[in-house]
Amino acid sequence: ADVRDELSAEGVRAVEGLPADFRYDWVDVPERRSDPSGRRLKVFYFWKSERLKKSVPTLLLNGGPGLASTSLYGSFESFSEGLNAVYMDQRGTGASSRLPKADSKSLPRFVHYLSEDIALDAEAVRQQLLGPKGRWSIFGQSFGGLIAQRYIALAPEFLVSAHVHGAAAMKDPRRYALERMRSHSDVLKGFFSEYPEDQQLLERLWGQVADDLCFSRSGA
Repeated sequence: ADVRDELSAEGVRAVEGLPADFRYDWVDVPERRSDPSGRRLKVFYFWKSERLKKSVPTLLLNGGPGLASTSLYGSFESFSEGLNAVYMDQRGTGASSRLPKADSKSLPRFVHYLSEDIALDAEAVRQQLLGPKGRWSIFGQSFGGLIAQRYIALAPEFLVSAHVHGAAAMKDPRRYALERMRSHSDVLKGFFSEYPEDQQLLERLWGQVADDLCFSRSGA
């Protein structure tokens, strides 16, 4: 069966929208590494074909989580000045296999869509694209930076260099996330105290959105 049959409409559009000078492929990986014979996923990656053998490739790990590189590569290409970039749609995004349905039965599967498994997917891409001993560089931005740090710990012997922007490894990432949300809430409250009419507008907009489509309405 065509891999595209398993993709979201967004994923199909992303594949069909790539410029003609890009090549692409999928790597087959287990959803759960402890069960390699279980559910399988397709992870999409792409690169500009004429660059691959000219210099050391660099895997670009975009931020998010939940964003696809197929929606961002144009921005990277505009400032990379011919960087030999490899792009990867992280599992659950873009032209890779979709996220599980957000219901009580599938919820436990979401633990397999985090930075550790995405880093392992990147290593599977390296092996398929560059061979067992191929080496590359990685660059991670924001959430991609966390993935990059996972990869550094996972397979340092295959790295020429590694670069991270906008994220740092820390002892307690949950506390960092909590403090970040609190900081965002403080900024929002300060903004609304200065522009109360915008708070009223936002509340009216929220009134038109179903409750189960909002993560939180706190801070409004």
